[in-house]
Amino acid sequence: MKKRKLLLAMLISSIALSTVSVSLTGAWFAIGRKLQVDCIDISMAEESELLISDKLDLDTFREHITYEQQEAIDLFKPVTTMYHYRWDKNSSKPSETPIFYSGYDQKVPAEIPGDPDVSDTGFYTHEFYLLSNSNCYVTIDPNDSFFVPNEEKNKQFLLENPGSGETTLADMANLKKAMRYSIYVPGTYEYYIVDLYKNATDNDVTYYGGALNTSTGLHNYYDVYQDDKGKTKEVIYGDIRNRDKAIYFDVAEDELENKSKKPSGFNAVHRSGSYKFHLGASLANGLEIPIEDSLGPNDLGGIDSKMLIPLEDSVPKKIILSIYLEGWDRECINTTMGASFLSQLTFKIARAR
Repeated sequence: MKKRKLLLAMLISSIALSTVSVSLTGAWFAIGRKLQVDCIDISMAEESELLISDKLDLDTFREHITYEQQEAIDLFKPVTTMYHYRWDKNSSKPSETPIFYSGYDQKVPAEIPGDPDVSDTGFYTHEFYLLSNSNCYVTIDPNDSFFVPNEEKNKQFLLENPGSGETTLADMANLKKAMRYSIYVPGTYEYYIVDLYKNATDNDVTYYGGALNTSTGLHNYYDVYQDDKGKTKEVIYGDIRNRDKAIYFDVAEDELENKSKKPSGFNAVHRSGSYKFHLGASLANGLEIPIEDSLGPNDLGGIDSKMLIPLEDSVPKKIILSIYLEGWDRECINTTMGASFLSQLTFKIARAR
């Protein structure tokens, strides 16, 4: 039997600021300087019935496409798809393109942060067309897909940016855990989020909400506000439901010292005299925070893959492929800033229709 695979190989270099730079309107986001796509190579891994094109023209479908990117494409910064139910198949008016969000506007009262802004930059996205000479379902092969650190460029970055502090190559390698592929299928409005490093056996989930440090100042404290009873509490950002179910505890003295090498949005210091937000106790009390519905390696690849894109014989199928840094992933912290990585995504035919 022929091995039907379509390979997308990418060399991506993310050159970020060497200093911490987040803002009140940027929430947890560390601002990057540019996203450099050096080369995109799309080809067949082996003899296959799958073809690809970036145009809706049957004469342009082939087994191999290479893009040479000479210039940086705008800013690379964390974004999120936390509200994708507003524009995908669950929406009353689905969008023809995926929508990414970034930042929050602080509103009054402070315990109810505003919705994030729509982001048009900071991620890579491109539309492609898949073509097969049979009726089939296409999925992703997790055994032949990856994000890996580009150690040569990471070493170069650390040498050229001594201001990056105590960031190490091991820190920068963790960037891959916060990277995502997404695939949107216009028309059917199916949307898939792929986390290649999601650990199904380790309760590895990404909550679209929690306490954050969004300050540009020198301190490393979580953001706080005063409730109607005058109590100082940590602000809960994100897609939070039933806020009245949130549980706060007094801050213990041993929690005031931050032992992290480089504190950032998710690993800041609890302020003395404040009440800290407790995620576990709040969830047990009925607080609702949506969880990223991403697909991990165990969800992909086989005939029962949770991603099955239907193709009709000789009918092009449009998909929109995006690569982005999920801002709510807890590995999305300052120590990964400046990291470069290599990436490969492999499509294959899962089964006939």
